[in-house]
Amino acid sequence: MPFYEYRCASCEGLFELRRSSDQASMPAECPTCAGPGRRVLSMFQSRTRASALERVGSAPGGSGGGGCCGGSCGCRN
Repeated sequence: MPFYEYRCASCEGLFELRRSSDQASMPAECPTCAGPGRRVLSMFQSRTRASALERVGSAPGGSGGGGCCGGSCGCRN
């Protein structure tokens, strides 16, 4: 089951709950003040090794550009 983030309408605190997707939009009780919590949009975090990031978008022997005059469209300025 995934975690969902909620904000309490009473104390404005943020909290997470592990719920099934069909319960995600239902109100949730705040663990701090027992007030009603509404689901908020959460941001997720991902970690990637730097060496993998360096490889993304680089062309062998090229400048690695993605736009015009970066070598990808064939023009040379």
